[in-house]
Amino acid sequence: MVWAYEKVGASNPILFESVAKEIVARDHLGTFKPQHLSNILLAYSKSGVQSSKLYGKVATHIVGLHDLGGFEPQHCSNILWAFAKVGESNPRIFQKMADHISGLNHLNSFNSQNLSNTVWAFATAREPNPMLFQKVADHIIRSNDLNSFNPQNLTNTVWAFAKAGESNPQLLHRVADHILSLDNLRPFSSKNCSQILWAYSSAGTVHTALFKKVHDHVETNVDYASLDEDSQNALLRAYEKAEHASKKKSFQIQYVYLQKPESQIQDFTLGWQDKQLDVSNLRLFHIIGSNRLDSFNSQELSNTVWAFAKAEESNPRPFQKVADHISELNHLNSFNSQDLSNKVWAFAKAGESKTTIFHKIDDHIIGSNHLNSFSLQGLSNPVWAFAKAEKSNPRLFQKVAHHI
Repeated sequence: MVWAYEKVGASNPILFESVAKEIVARDHLGTFKPQHLSNILLAYSKSGVQSSKLYGKVATHIVGLHDLGGFEPQHCSNILWAFAKVGESNPRIFQKMADHISGLNHLNSFNSQNLSNTVWAFATAREPNPMLFQKVADHIIRSNDLNSFNPQNLTNTVWAFAKAGESNPQLLHRVADHILSLDNLRPFSSKNCSQILWAYSSAGTVHTALFKKVHDHVETNVDYASLDEDSQNALLRAYEKAEHASKKKSFQIQYVYLQKPESQIQDFTLGWQDKQLDVSNLRLFHIIGSNRLDSFNSQELSNTVWAFAKAEESNPRPFQKVADHISELNHLNSFNSQDLSNKVWAFAKAGESKTTIFHKIDDHIIGSNHLNSFSLQGLSNPVWAFAKAEKSNPRLFQKVAHHI
Protein backbone atom coordinates (compact mmCIF):
# COMPACT_ATOMS: atom_id res chain seq x y z
CA MET A 1 0.00 0.00 0.00
CA VAL A 2 2.63 2.59 1.02
CA TRP A 3 4.70 1.69 -2.04
CA ALA A 4 1.71 2.43 -4.28
CA TYR A 5 1.02 5.77 -2.60
CA GLU A 6 4.64 6.85 -2.93
CA LYS A 7 4.84 5.56 -6.50
CA VAL A 8 2.03 7.84 -7.69
CA GLY A 9 3.28 10.77 -5.63
CA ALA A 10 0.38 10.63 -3.19
CA SER A 11 2.39 10.26 -0.02
CA ASN A 12 0.16 10.61 3.04
CA PRO A 13 2.08 11.15 6.30
CA ILE A 14 -0.82 10.08 8.52
CA LEU A 15 -1.27 6.86 6.57
CA PHE A 16 2.47 6.17 6.54
CA GLU A 17 2.72 6.72 10.29
CA SER A 18 -0.21 4.38 10.92
CA VAL A 19 1.29 1.65 8.74
CA ALA A 20 4.66 2.01 10.45
CA LYS A 21 3.06 1.63 13.90
CA GLU A 22 1.19 -1.47 12.73
CA ILE A 23 4.39 -3.12 11.41
CA VAL A 24 6.41 -2.23 14.50
CA ALA A 25 3.69 -3.62 16.80
CA ARG A 26 3.79 -7.07 15.20
CA ASP A 27 5.54 -9.88 17.03
CA HIS A 28 7.46 -10.88 13.91
CA LEU A 29 7.63 -10.17 10.19
CA GLY A 30 7.67 -13.77 9.03
CA THR A 31 4.77 -13.19 6.63
CA PHE A 32 6.63 -10.41 4.81
CA LYS A 33 8.43 -11.48 1.66
CA PRO A 34 11.74 -9.84 0.67
CA GLN A 35 9.95 -7.78 -1.97
CA HIS A 36 7.48 -6.50 0.63
CA LEU A 37 10.31 -5.38 2.92
CA SER A 38 12.15 -3.78 0.03
CA ASN A 39 9.08 -1.88 -1.21
CA ILE A 40 8.17 -0.67 2.27
CA LEU A 41 11.59 0.77 3.04
CA LEU A 42 11.91 2.24 -0.42
CA ALA A 43 8.55 3.98 -0.03
CA TYR A 44 9.43 5.43 3.37
CA SER A 45 12.87 6.58 2.25
CA LYS A 46 11.36 8.50 -0.65
CA SER A 47 8.31 9.83 1.20
CA GLY A 48 10.22 11.83 3.77
CA VAL A 49 8.26 10.20 6.61
CA GLN A 50 10.71 9.28 9.38
CA SER A 51 10.26 6.08 11.36
CA SER A 52 13.42 4.78 13.03
CA LYS A 53 11.42 2.10 14.82
CA LEU A 54 10.22 0.72 11.48
CA TYR A 55 13.77 0.54 10.10
CA GLY A 56 14.93 -1.08 13.32
CA LYS A 57 12.14 -3.67 13.17
CA VAL A 58 12.94 -4.60 9.56
CA ALA A 59 16.67 -4.72 10.27
CA THR A 60 16.21 -7.02 13.26
CA HIS A 61 14.06 -9.35 11.17
CA ILE A 62 16.55 -9.54 8.27
CA VAL A 63 19.58 -9.96 10.53
CA GLY A 64 17.79 -12.80 12.30
CA LEU A 65 17.22 -14.79 9.11
CA HIS A 66 19.32 -17.90 8.62
CA ASP A 67 20.32 -16.74 5.14
CA LEU A 68 19.22 -14.26 2.48
CA GLY A 69 18.78 -16.77 -0.32
CA GLY A 70 15.30 -15.45 -1.03
CA PHE A 71 16.52 -11.89 -1.52
CA GLU A 72 17.07 -10.86 -5.14
CA PRO A 73 19.71 -8.27 -6.07
CA GLN A 74 17.01 -5.59 -6.40
CA HIS A 75 15.76 -6.31 -2.88
CA CYS A 76 19.26 -6.11 -1.40
CA SER A 77 20.23 -2.89 -3.15
CA ASN A 78 16.89 -1.19 -2.41
CA ILE A 79 17.03 -2.04 1.30
CA LEU A 80 20.63 -0.85 1.63
CA TRP A 81 19.87 2.29 -0.38
CA ALA A 82 16.88 3.09 1.83
CA PHE A 83 18.87 2.80 5.07
CA ALA A 84 21.64 5.01 3.67
CA LYS A 85 19.26 7.53 2.13
CA VAL A 86 17.51 8.36 5.41
CA GLY A 87 20.67 8.11 7.50
CA GLU A 88 19.52 5.14 9.59
CA SER A 89 22.69 3.70 11.06
CA ASN A 90 22.51 -0.06 11.44
CA PRO A 91 25.87 -1.84 11.03
CA ARG A 92 24.28 -5.26 11.56
CA ILE A 93 22.11 -5.19 8.47
CA PHE A 94 24.94 -3.83 6.32
CA GLN A 95 27.20 -6.63 7.54
CA LYS A 96 24.48 -9.22 6.92
CA MET A 97 23.96 -7.98 3.36
CA ALA A 98 27.71 -7.72 2.73
CA ASP A 99 28.28 -11.30 3.87
CA HIS A 100 25.47 -12.49 1.62
CA ILE A 101 26.65 -10.63 -1.49
CA SER A 102 30.34 -11.41 -0.95
CA GLY A 103 29.50 -15.07 -0.53
CA LEU A 104 27.78 -15.38 -3.91
CA ASN A 105 29.62 -17.28 -6.65
CA HIS A 106 29.18 -14.35 -9.00
CA LEU A 107 27.23 -11.12 -9.41
CA ASN A 108 25.83 -11.82 -12.87
CA SER A 109 22.28 -11.35 -11.60
CA PHE A 110 23.10 -7.83 -10.40
CA ASN A 111 22.38 -5.15 -12.97
CA SER A 112 24.28 -1.88 -13.17
CA GLN A 113 21.87 -0.05 -10.89
CA ASN A 114 21.96 -2.82 -8.28
CA LEU A 115 25.75 -2.67 -8.22
CA SER A 116 26.05 1.11 -8.11
CA ASN A 117 23.29 1.54 -5.49
CA THR A 118 24.87 -1.11 -3.28
CA VAL A 119 28.33 0.45 -3.11
CA TRP A 120 26.75 3.92 -2.91
CA ALA A 121 24.79 2.84 0.14
CA PHE A 122 27.84 1.41 1.94
CA ALA A 123 29.86 4.56 1.21
CA THR A 124 27.06 6.92 2.22
CA ALA A 125 26.34 5.02 5.42
CA ARG A 126 30.08 4.92 6.15
CA GLU A 127 30.00 1.16 6.55
CA PRO A 128 33.45 -0.08 5.46
CA ASN A 129 33.56 -3.50 3.85
CA PRO A 130 36.61 -4.18 1.67
CA MET A 131 35.40 -7.65 0.68
CA LEU A 132 32.16 -6.32 -0.74
CA PHE A 133 33.86 -3.49 -2.65
CA GLN A 134 36.43 -5.91 -4.07
CA LYS A 135 33.67 -8.30 -5.13
CA VAL A 136 31.84 -5.53 -7.01
CA ALA A 137 35.06 -4.17 -8.52
CA ASP A 138 36.14 -7.58 -9.79
CA HIS A 139 32.76 -8.09 -11.43
CA ILE A 140 32.81 -4.73 -13.19
CA ILE A 141 36.42 -5.12 -14.33
CA ARG A 142 35.64 -8.53 -15.86
CA SER A 143 32.52 -7.28 -17.66
CA ASN A 144 32.70 -7.32 -21.44
CA ASP A 145 31.41 -3.77 -21.64
CA LEU A 146 29.82 -1.14 -19.43
CA ASN A 147 27.14 -0.04 -21.86
CA SER A 148 24.44 -1.00 -19.36
CA PHE A 149 25.80 1.59 -16.94
CA ASN A 150 24.11 4.95 -17.41
CA PRO A 151 25.88 8.17 -16.34
CA GLN A 152 24.37 8.04 -12.84
CA ASN A 153 25.42 4.41 -12.36
CA LEU A 154 28.99 5.22 -13.41
CA THR A 155 29.06 8.30 -11.20
CA ASN A 156 27.70 6.54 -8.12
CA THR A 157 30.14 3.68 -8.54
CA VAL A 158 33.38 5.67 -8.75
CA TRP A 159 32.10 8.16 -6.16
CA ALA A 160 31.38 5.33 -3.73
CA PHE A 161 34.83 3.76 -4.06
CA ALA A 162 36.50 7.13 -3.50
CA LYS A 163 34.21 8.09 -0.63
CA ALA A 164 34.76 4.75 1.10
CA GLY A 165 38.52 5.02 0.64
CA GLU A 166 38.56 1.79 -1.35
CA SER A 167 41.51 2.25 -3.70
CA ASN A 168 41.03 0.26 -6.89
CA PRO A 169 42.99 1.72 -9.83
CA GLN A 170 41.89 -1.12 -12.13
CA LEU A 171 38.24 -0.26 -11.63
CA LEU A 172 38.84 3.45 -12.14
CA HIS A 173 40.78 2.83 -15.35
CA ARG A 174 38.06 0.47 -16.56
CA VAL A 175 35.38 3.13 -16.05
CA ALA A 176 37.61 5.85 -17.52
CA ASP A 177 38.25 3.81 -20.64
CA HIS A 178 34.51 3.32 -21.06
CA ILE A 179 33.77 7.03 -20.71
CA LEU A 180 36.53 7.85 -23.18
CA SER A 181 34.98 5.43 -25.68
CA LEU A 182 31.70 7.37 -25.69
CA ASP A 183 31.03 9.70 -28.61
CA ASN A 184 30.12 12.54 -26.28
CA LEU A 185 29.14 13.28 -22.69
CA ARG A 186 25.81 14.98 -23.36
CA PRO A 187 23.88 12.49 -21.18
CA PHE A 188 26.13 13.41 -18.24
CA SER A 189 24.79 16.15 -16.01
CA SER A 190 27.07 18.79 -14.56
CA LYS A 191 26.78 17.04 -11.21
CA ASN A 192 27.85 13.75 -12.80
CA CYS A 193 30.92 15.48 -14.25
CA SER A 194 31.90 17.15 -10.99
CA GLN A 195 31.47 13.98 -8.93
CA ILE A 196 33.43 11.85 -11.40
CA LEU A 197 36.35 14.28 -11.34
CA TRP A 198 36.13 14.49 -7.58
CA ALA A 199 36.20 10.70 -7.28
CA TYR A 200 39.28 10.26 -9.45
CA SER A 201 41.21 13.12 -7.89
CA SER A 202 40.27 12.06 -4.35
CA ALA A 203 41.46 8.55 -5.10
CA GLY A 204 44.76 9.98 -6.34
CA THR A 205 44.11 8.71 -9.86
CA VAL A 206 44.52 11.62 -12.25
CA HIS A 207 43.50 10.13 -15.59
CA THR A 208 44.65 12.91 -17.92
CA ALA A 209 42.57 11.85 -20.93
CA LEU A 210 39.42 11.54 -18.84
CA PHE A 211 39.95 14.92 -17.18
CA LYS A 212 40.48 16.52 -20.57
CA LYS A 213 37.32 14.96 -22.02
CA VAL A 214 35.21 16.06 -19.07
CA HIS A 215 36.81 19.51 -19.05
CA ASP A 216 36.14 19.99 -22.76
CA HIS A 217 32.54 18.91 -22.27
CA VAL A 218 32.00 21.27 -19.32
CA GLU A 219 33.68 24.17 -21.11
CA THR A 220 31.57 23.70 -24.25
CA ASN A 221 28.21 22.54 -22.94
CA VAL A 222 27.81 23.65 -19.33
CA ASP A 223 26.92 27.13 -18.14
CA TYR A 224 29.10 27.31 -15.05
CA ALA A 225 27.08 30.16 -13.55
CA SER A 226 23.94 28.02 -13.65
CA LEU A 227 25.46 25.24 -11.54
CA ASP A 228 24.52 24.93 -7.90
CA GLU A 229 27.19 25.77 -5.36
CA ASP A 230 27.97 22.13 -4.58
CA SER A 231 28.65 21.34 -8.25
CA GLN A 232 30.79 24.47 -8.68
CA ASN A 233 32.86 23.63 -5.62
CA ALA A 234 33.15 19.97 -6.59
CA LEU A 235 34.53 20.92 -10.00
CA LEU A 236 36.99 23.35 -8.47
CA ARG A 237 38.10 20.91 -5.78
CA ALA A 238 38.56 18.21 -8.40
CA TYR A 239 40.79 20.37 -10.56
CA GLU A 240 42.59 21.58 -7.46
CA LYS A 241 43.39 18.00 -6.42
CA ALA A 242 44.41 17.19 -9.97
CA GLU A 243 46.70 20.21 -9.97
CA HIS A 244 48.48 18.96 -6.89
CA ALA A 245 48.62 15.37 -8.14
CA SER A 246 49.92 16.16 -11.62
CA LYS A 247 53.52 17.23 -12.08
CA LYS A 248 52.71 18.60 -15.51
CA LYS A 249 50.18 21.08 -14.12
CA SER A 250 48.46 20.96 -17.47
CA PHE A 251 44.89 21.63 -16.61
CA GLN A 252 42.89 24.69 -17.47
CA ILE A 253 40.03 25.82 -15.32
CA GLN A 254 37.05 27.79 -16.51
CA TYR A 255 35.82 30.50 -14.21
CA VAL A 256 32.94 32.87 -14.57
CA TYR A 257 33.36 36.53 -13.90
CA LEU A 258 30.50 39.00 -13.72
CA GLN A 259 31.53 42.40 -14.97
CA LYS A 260 28.69 44.24 -16.70
CA PRO A 261 25.82 45.83 -14.75
CA GLU A 262 23.29 44.26 -17.13
CA SER A 263 24.18 40.88 -15.60
CA GLN A 264 26.02 39.79 -18.71
CA ILE A 265 28.41 37.03 -17.80
CA GLN A 266 31.87 36.99 -19.28
CA ASP A 267 34.30 34.19 -18.74
CA PHE A 268 37.99 33.76 -18.89
CA THR A 269 40.35 30.85 -18.63
CA LEU A 270 43.28 30.64 -16.27
CA GLY A 271 46.09 28.51 -17.64
CA TRP A 272 48.23 26.88 -15.01
CA GLN A 273 50.90 25.36 -17.24
CA ASP A 274 54.22 25.35 -15.42
CA LYS A 275 52.90 27.72 -12.75
CA GLN A 276 54.32 27.09 -9.31
CA LEU A 277 51.21 28.13 -7.44
CA ASP A 278 49.45 26.84 -4.36
CA VAL A 279 45.89 26.62 -5.58
CA SER A 280 44.23 25.73 -2.28
CA ASN A 281 41.90 28.70 -2.63
CA LEU A 282 40.72 28.14 -6.19
CA ARG A 283 37.09 28.26 -5.17
CA LEU A 284 37.54 31.91 -4.26
CA PHE A 285 38.19 32.81 -7.86
CA HIS A 286 34.69 32.31 -9.19
CA ILE A 287 33.22 35.75 -8.77
CA ILE A 288 29.60 35.01 -9.51
CA GLY A 289 26.26 36.61 -8.65
CA SER A 290 25.12 40.17 -8.35
CA ASN A 291 26.79 43.24 -9.78
CA ARG A 292 28.29 43.92 -6.36
CA LEU A 293 30.70 41.81 -4.33
CA ASP A 294 28.95 42.26 -0.99
CA SER A 295 28.88 38.51 -0.42
CA PHE A 296 32.71 38.40 -0.49
CA ASN A 297 34.44 39.03 2.82
CA SER A 298 37.72 40.92 3.02
CA GLN A 299 39.88 37.78 3.07
CA GLU A 300 38.19 36.33 -0.02
CA LEU A 301 38.72 39.56 -1.93
CA SER A 302 42.37 39.62 -0.88
CA ASN A 303 42.93 35.98 -1.78
CA THR A 304 41.35 36.48 -5.19
CA VAL A 305 43.54 39.36 -6.36
CA TRP A 306 46.57 37.89 -4.59
CA ALA A 307 46.18 34.65 -6.53
CA PHE A 308 45.88 36.40 -9.88
CA ALA A 309 48.97 38.45 -9.12
CA LYS A 310 50.90 35.43 -7.83
CA ALA A 311 50.04 33.45 -10.96
CA GLU A 312 51.18 36.39 -13.09
CA GLU A 313 47.92 36.21 -15.00
CA SER A 314 47.28 39.50 -16.76
CA ASN A 315 43.57 40.21 -16.53
CA PRO A 316 42.36 43.69 -15.55
CA ARG A 317 38.75 42.65 -15.01
CA PRO A 318 38.94 41.06 -11.56
CA PHE A 319 41.19 43.87 -10.33
CA GLN A 320 38.83 46.54 -11.63
CA LYS A 321 35.86 44.75 -10.08
CA VAL A 322 37.54 44.49 -6.67
CA ALA A 323 38.86 48.06 -6.85
CA ASP A 324 35.42 49.46 -7.62
CA HIS A 325 33.85 47.48 -4.81
CA ILE A 326 36.40 48.56 -2.17
CA SER A 327 36.33 52.19 -3.29
CA GLU A 328 32.57 52.32 -2.77
CA LEU A 329 32.75 51.08 0.83
CA ASN A 330 32.16 53.66 3.57
CA HIS A 331 35.15 52.38 5.53
CA LEU A 332 37.60 49.50 5.69
CA ASN A 333 37.20 48.64 9.35
CA SER A 334 36.31 45.04 8.53
CA PHE A 335 39.64 44.59 6.70
CA ASN A 336 42.44 43.29 8.85
CA SER A 337 46.06 44.30 8.39
CA GLN A 338 46.99 41.24 6.30
CA ASP A 339 44.04 41.73 3.96
CA LEU A 340 45.02 45.36 3.34
CA SER A 341 48.67 44.47 2.90
CA ASN A 342 47.94 41.66 0.45
CA LYS A 343 45.56 43.80 -1.60
CA VAL A 344 47.94 46.63 -2.35
CA TRP A 345 50.76 44.15 -2.94
CA ALA A 346 48.61 42.27 -5.46
CA PHE A 347 47.57 45.38 -7.37
CA ALA A 348 51.15 46.62 -7.57
CA LYS A 349 52.55 43.20 -8.45
CA ALA A 350 50.01 42.82 -11.27
CA GLY A 351 50.71 46.31 -12.58
CA GLU A 352 47.14 47.34 -11.81
CA SER A 353 47.65 50.85 -10.45
CA LYS A 354 44.06 51.73 -9.60
CA THR A 355 44.38 55.17 -8.00
CA THR A 356 41.09 54.91 -6.13
CA ILE A 357 41.96 51.77 -4.19
CA PHE A 358 45.44 53.02 -3.29
CA HIS A 359 43.93 56.24 -1.93
CA LYS A 360 41.27 54.32 -0.04
CA ILE A 361 43.77 52.02 1.63
CA ASP A 362 46.38 54.66 2.46
CA ASP A 363 43.67 56.90 3.99
CA HIS A 364 42.58 53.99 6.16
CA ILE A 365 46.13 53.17 7.31
CA ILE A 366 46.99 56.80 7.99
CA GLY A 367 43.73 57.22 9.91
CA SER A 368 44.44 54.19 12.11
CA ASN A 369 45.26 54.96 15.72
CA HIS A 370 48.06 52.40 15.75
CA LEU A 371 49.74 49.90 13.48
CA ASN A 372 50.38 47.23 16.10
CA SER A 373 48.25 44.75 14.20
CA PHE A 374 50.61 44.93 11.20
CA SER A 375 53.50 42.49 11.06
CA LEU A 376 56.80 43.66 9.62
CA GLN A 377 55.87 41.97 6.35
CA GLY A 378 52.46 43.59 6.57
CA LEU A 379 54.07 47.01 6.75
CA SER A 380 56.64 46.24 4.08
CA ASN A 381 54.04 45.22 1.51
CA PRO A 382 52.15 48.55 1.42
CA VAL A 383 55.25 50.74 1.16
CA TRP A 384 56.70 48.43 -1.51
CA ALA A 385 53.39 48.48 -3.35
CA PHE A 386 53.08 52.28 -3.29
CA ALA A 387 56.66 52.62 -4.54
CA LYS A 388 56.12 49.95 -7.21
CA ALA A 389 52.94 51.65 -8.40
CA GLU A 390 54.67 55.04 -8.25
CA LYS A 391 52.07 56.32 -5.80
CA SER A 392 53.82 58.92 -3.74
CA ASN A 393 52.36 59.36 -0.28
CA PRO A 394 54.73 60.98 2.24
CA ARG A 395 52.21 60.73 5.08
CA LEU A 396 51.95 56.96 4.73
CA PHE A 397 55.72 56.48 4.56
CA GLN A 398 56.21 58.79 7.54
CA LYS A 399 53.61 56.95 9.62
CA VAL A 400 55.12 53.55 8.87
CA ALA A 401 58.64 54.80 9.58
CA HIS A 402 57.55 56.39 12.86
CA HIS A 403 55.84 53.15 13.94
CA ILE A 404 58.87 51.00 13.10
